[in-house]
Amino acid sequence: MQDSELQAEVEEYFALGARVKPGDVVLDVGANVGAFAEQVAGRCASDVSLYCFEPVPDLFARLARSFVEDPVLQQTRHALVNAALTHPRGDDTIELSYFRRLPTDSTCDIERKREQFEAAFEAIGERARAQCEATLGARLGEPLGDWLARGVSVIPRGRFGAALTDLVTGRTVVECAASTLDTQASHYGIDRIDLMKIDVEGAELDVLRGGADALARCAQVVLEGHASDGREAEAVSLLQAGGLTARRSVRPPGARALGLDNYLLLATRE
Repeated sequence: MQDSELQAEVEEYFALGARVKPGDVVLDVGANVGAFAEQVAGRCASDVSLYCFEPVPDLFARLARSFVEDPVLQQTRHALVNAALTHPRGDDTIELSYFRRLPTDSTCDIERKREQFEAAFEAIGERARAQCEATLGARLGEPLGDWLARGVSVIPRGRFGAALTDLVTGRTVVECAASTLDTQASHYGIDRIDLMKIDVEGAELDVLRGGADALARCAQVVLEGHASDGREAEAVSLLQAGGLTARRSVRPPGARALGLDNYLLLATRE
């Protein structure tokens, strides 16, 4: 069994409406250590073709180990690919920021991730302010809460804050293999996709841009993305170009609590 928090995130995809059945072909883009693959395999009694893509070497090693040690995963038909799926770029490698202590946050867009860290600390500070006022009352709690909220919110900001955040999260920059969804689908002869899950920490648009042909053969897509700067609307547009219709979009409770712009989206074919 994988980390409980990761399992809870996986359950959100199925709560949104994603469906699998025995015999399906499932793509897991941003497979991490295999929590989604494990859930799919269990729901299909191992009768499933899984294609898992994970670029970070440490996470890929844990993913591969899961398929060796977990009997449900072991019995599936599967291919594990140590590569990032991105848009056609002409390069066969990409640099990623890997956070050893927050592995699910690893990303190729460090600036956006830093903005998320800042938003999260601001939300934590606001919760601390509210707790102070509720516990100590307005006279004492309000000034103490203001001081605490300001102190917490500035922790990840500026050059010192970025360096501190890198130290605390264990950030390292890793060079990973890069490919496109269409290239991989062609390589493996994937002529249909019953479900594709995309969770790539801000790079969802790049995955979609590199997968026009694959999307045309896909029945369901469930993805986690970021809504700022019109990114959700662009994701919907790219899915529509592949013949898919956005059915549901929700903001996960965890994202709301941290003031983040994450959303979960389910798109299906008519």
